[in-house]
Amino acid sequence: MDFNYTKSGPIFNLHTYWTKQPIEPIEYYIDKYTERGDVVLDPFSGTGMTGVASLKMDRNCILNDISVIARHISSGYTTNLAMNDNDEKINVYWNRIKKRIESLYLTRCAHCNTSNQIMYSIVGEEYYDKDNNIISVGDKMFSAIRSGGTYKAPKDLNFKSFKLIKIVHNCTCSEEKCYKTPSNDDLNLYLTDKYKGLYYPEFNFFGNEPKRNIKKNITKVFQLYSPRNLTAISMIYDEIKQIKEEDIFKLFLFAFTSILFNNSLMSRYRSYENTSIKMGTYYIPPIIKDNNVLKSFEKKLFNIIKVNKVIFKNSMSTITILNNSAHDLKSIGNDSIDYIYTDPPYTDVISYSELNLVWEAWLDGITDTSDEMIVNKFQNKSVEDYSSQFLKFLNEAYRVLKLNKYLTIVFHHPSIEHWASLQETIISSNFIPILTKLPNRIISKNKTSSQHRTNKNSQCFLVFTLKKENSKKFTLTELSNTEYQKLLFDLQKEALLLGYQNKSDIFDFTINSLFFSYKIKPNILI
Repeated sequence: MDFNYTKSGPIFNLHTYWTKQPIEPIEYYIDKYTERGDVVLDPFSGTGMTGVASLKMDRNCILNDISVIARHISSGYTTNLAMNDNDEKINVYWNRIKKRIESLYLTRCAHCNTSNQIMYSIVGEEYYDKDNNIISVGDKMFSAIRSGGTYKAPKDLNFKSFKLIKIVHNCTCSEEKCYKTPSNDDLNLYLTDKYKGLYYPEFNFFGNEPKRNIKKNITKVFQLYSPRNLTAISMIYDEIKQIKEEDIFKLFLFAFTSILFNNSLMSRYRSYENTSIKMGTYYIPPIIKDNNVLKSFEKKLFNIIKVNKVIFKNSMSTITILNNSAHDLKSIGNDSIDYIYTDPPYTDVISYSELNLVWEAWLDGITDTSDEMIVNKFQNKSVEDYSSQFLKFLNEAYRVLKLNKYLTIVFHHPSIEHWASLQETIISSNFIPILTKLPNRIISKNKTSSQHRTNKNSQCFLVFTLKKENSKKFTLTELSNTEYQKLLFDLQKEALLLGYQNKSDIFDFTINSLFFSYKIKPNILI
């Protein structure tokens, strides 16, 4: 069974995160394995989508994650903010923010001199070439994009600075967007440093992922923003800290963290001029769409209020959020959970703690990575370490789950070695697999540019379900290399006959066929 989804929609888009499960497959499995009023657990809850699905289906839910930002996002998604009685107070706080910040995003039309709100700015990179000449890569790339052409920067350039290229705004004197060359007033507003009198995160980046930006002089969190956007964000944060009502504070803080990446230097400028960042990395493009922070915050704030009412419509469920290690669920009693649905970290695919630092630095609460279940050279955590923690997690899941109840795991990795390790770990547990002829997959219709250009082994999430029973019956057949190669050949033929055509589909079909039947040989590639 395939669950196809797009990375869009009112609920999905409320808050950015590196990996987020769509609600539809979670609802399917909750409906299949539970009854109304049952207790669902997600030990690696991430953004809390299991909690949202449980709310919609009248199940109680326990969300658990060691990550500070994951618990924050989960709470924002699954707290009934009861906004009906707070609309007037919300508008008071919003108007304070608007009054304080809107002047930062004013510009005068180059044609009629009318004052207008900036929609966004175009920021580009400048470099020195080997002869110490300044090369404005951003200017040249912007011109190429606007003309429908392409521009390839020379090699051997050294980064100089970020440069404000254009101011984009609407004006009554034109039916089209105005792309204005910045005036001195525009440059002064862009370079404002009023954030220095407020809180801004001076945390140092850590790990392997942020190293890509050292050559651009970005080593601290606040350097990921243009001066104007950093000032606006610091001002919003300052206003939020003064909110006394708990629910309204929570609402505004949730909206605040939701805009932190799309208003950073990671926002890419492209011909269709939407807002997007490259997920799972701190990639800063050579040409940046520097968004209007005030407009972004306003849109998120009132959209959250609208969607929150939809999520909690007629729901009587309870949501509990815990900060336990998944391999030590000390807050949960034996045999107390009716169903577990979770997607644990995919070994080395995403370096969560490194990437989450931006959010957590603003929240001023950094996750303790000692219990982070991940493969990461910076943390000296190997595949063996991951497997050890994963087995402890399975043992805890077995302990808290009721007898004859189910655990569903979502996993993804393009490397057969990692699947072999996961298979060995699950075999070592006390769970019994639920076999399926065809793979259960969660498939995003939004492919990355890398996925479009390449033919990776796997571009989908595979779903496996295990059952808690009294006796251990789960064993695998181990084949010789010759027998194994023949099996792989036969499975490939079978996959083609069943309509699986590309490399990724055949890989998924083969993994599903092997996983609970034959010992995977990582030295023999699929």
